[in-house]
Amino acid sequence: MIKLRVRIGAQDHAYPPPLIPNSMSVVKSFSWLWLAVRSSLRSSLMRGLVCSSLWLSLCLTAMAQSPVGNIFPFDVREYTVLDTASYRIDYKTTCILDPKKGEQVTNDMYLLIGRKMSKFGHSSVLDDTEEIIAIHNRGVGCGIDARGLAGIEVYKYLSGAKPYSELTVRLVIFSAVHTFVYQDELHPQSWTLADERKEILGYSCQKATTSFRGRSYTAWVATDIPVSNGPWLLGGVPGLILEAYDAKREYVFQATAISRLQGVLPIVKYKDTYKRTERRKVRDLCRHMHADLARAIQTFFPRARVHGASIYYYNPIELE
Repeated sequence: MIKLRVRIGAQDHAYPPPLIPNSMSVVKSFSWLWLAVRSSLRSSLMRGLVCSSLWLSLCLTAMAQSPVGNIFPFDVREYTVLDTASYRIDYKTTCILDPKKGEQVTNDMYLLIGRKMSKFGHSSVLDDTEEIIAIHNRGVGCGIDARGLAGIEVYKYLSGAKPYSELTVRLVIFSAVHTFVYQDELHPQSWTLADERKEILGYSCQKATTSFRGRSYTAWVATDIPVSNGPWLLGGVPGLILEAYDAKREYVFQATAISRLQGVLPIVKYKDTYKRTERRKVRDLCRHMHADLARAIQTFFPRARVHGASIYYYNPIELE
């Protein structure tokens, strides 16, 4: 990823900002930006220009950080309960953003599994709700560092006449937050089971392999856990996937904890203005966001002075 510089008032600031290397960076990754802008607001006579630069900076940072989206501080208190979780599995998800440079990011993700459905998303949305609510109430734009897969939520509807998956993708595009949603197949992979086994978190796991949308995957499946599921869109094997990775190890899912729950954690869908679309259109949008960011910004903000190269390496998990 190549850094840009955008002028705010009389000062230049580099993007993306330095990130706090833990899950609490969920709502703090833009705090430095707000302090810089507040200082500029106090000293500048051209408040209108500075404010427009603030919004530019917020959307630029979000776009620069993620191939798929940025989790903006939406109100996590407003939701609809869809099911109750029987299991919570925590995964460390590692994504190689730029294979040539070895640039990578690690996201803490969760998988909640209930009787009717499951949900895969960023752990901070569950574990750091007080911080998210505080930022939302202040109205200051902050978000989860959503490079990799942190900007998505995957809902798998396991019951009904035709089970399916549904993905939500949150993107900040030129200061406006867009939450896209589209349907996908449920566990469309065709797996081959092998005799090889290894132990993960105390469970004996069987090796399984598949090819899915341009990548070849190896998964390790806990066949003693009576649920057929896994991280992201992976699943459909006789058991729970505790580890999975593609052949180049550009996307790696590693279970770090498994909890059997007693009906205390709801599976929810947050209230939002969802824009229903298609998988192809979201993929096209993400690709264009990476192709020439500086030119796109200057098209929408002619007075913005953007310094530096504008191409961001695009390495999506789905190559096809």
